[in-house]
Amino acid sequence: MIDNNRFSLFHRFIFFLLRVFYDQFEIDGREKIPANKVLFVANHPNGLLDPIILMLVLNQKIRFLAMSRLFAMPVIGWACRQFQALPIYRGSDIGRKGGPKDKEDASLKNEQTFAASRTHLQNGGYLALFPEGSTHSDPQMLPMRTGAARVALSTEAENDWEVGLTVVPVGFWYERKRMFRSSVFLKVGIPFTLNDYRQNYENDDRETVRTLTERIGTELDEIVLQAEEIEVLRAAPFIANWVATPEQTDELHEVYDWSNRLLNAYMTLRAHDPDRLEAVVDTLQDFAKDLRMMGITDPWSLEIDEKRGRLMRSIIWLVLSAPFALLGLIFGYIPFRATGWIANTVMADDTTQTSLVKALGGFVFFFVTWVVGTILFWVFGSGYWAVLFFLLAPALCALTMEWIEVWNSLRSLQRHQQVRRRKGEEAELLLAQREEVATEVLDAVRFAESLDTAETS
Repeated sequence: MIDNNRFSLFHRFIFFLLRVFYDQFEIDGREKIPANKVLFVANHPNGLLDPIILMLVLNQKIRFLAMSRLFAMPVIGWACRQFQALPIYRGSDIGRKGGPKDKEDASLKNEQTFAASRTHLQNGGYLALFPEGSTHSDPQMLPMRTGAARVALSTEAENDWEVGLTVVPVGFWYERKRMFRSSVFLKVGIPFTLNDYRQNYENDDRETVRTLTERIGTELDEIVLQAEEIEVLRAAPFIANWVATPEQTDELHEVYDWSNRLLNAYMTLRAHDPDRLEAVVDTLQDFAKDLRMMGITDPWSLEIDEKRGRLMRSIIWLVLSAPFALLGLIFGYIPFRATGWIANTVMADDTTQTSLVKALGGFVFFFVTWVVGTILFWVFGSGYWAVLFFLLAPALCALTMEWIEVWNSLRSLQRHQQVRRRKGEEAELLLAQREEVATEVLDAVRFAESLDTAETS
């Protein structure tokens, strides 16, 4: 739960919107994070939402750096200031709105930002930095910039190395970052302190900054899902689901771990045994084609034996709640469509903040529609209906989202059971094919891991 005494009403509203937009948050390694004086270094796949989600998941106020141009935007700039973000001035933004005037101005203002960052860490605060320098959707991390290392080392150096700063790597993985009701997973790496860097920094600060930057990049490589091609990165979670054992759950950390193993095996086989990799890929493509032809998205669902009582309760709930869900759909349709249009049209030139615009825009348009609807009921109906609408509208929207999720689950289950009834023989063949695919992929993963072990030993 969010500590109400720690966060403002605005913060809690943003956290609420994120919990509506994303249906699941999970973090692996929370226990590794110290109580204070922490510098988080993380990959940067989703703009301003990355540090805000880190705050939400950890229930901690965390300052972060954001590019200066964001502070010049009407709504986003105000949000940045509410979260006490610090502006970073990039050379590529010289002359642009919110950017520095020239290189000298950028250097001066950035030093002020770094000074504020050091003070915050010295006082025991949490700070999140993103060494890639900018947010992106590439399948691999961008080259590490030196800012995080410089802030970390200079913080200790200014205080005779007595701050006790801990650097904590964090990897973000969004199931589908711009998709409504998708999931977010955070992987905490191995924290480390900076005591071992003191002598080298005093002898050669620039070389030590470079060395620490390389270490940060190495630590993030260990916990961030990456691939040479975006298609491979996107396919990994689906393949992980196909070849998982029946005992495995759909918990995000298990999907992440399996995806990471698959991606590592892919890279190893690509380098050492491309023929075997090609054979495995062909097998997976054939399996995916068969699944599409059968109208199946989850091969494990062929074995689902849902109890009739539970199915009947779900159906009855859908029928009884349908009129209220329809009202929520009508009420929420305008905000939903307007938000999507603005996010995809207005932000077409800068898609890095699309998710944030959808979250903020959804709240703004929902609030406007809520107020306008209440006024209309008051003018054309009565005060009773206006108050009733004002009180029930949020609950109706929440009910509609739940109704849609239950409906989609039942539709998927119905399609899979229909396949089993009408195409029983084909379904059995598909089950056998799935087992063969899982065995072949698992054997390839183990072989790749044995190659990696042999190289490191």
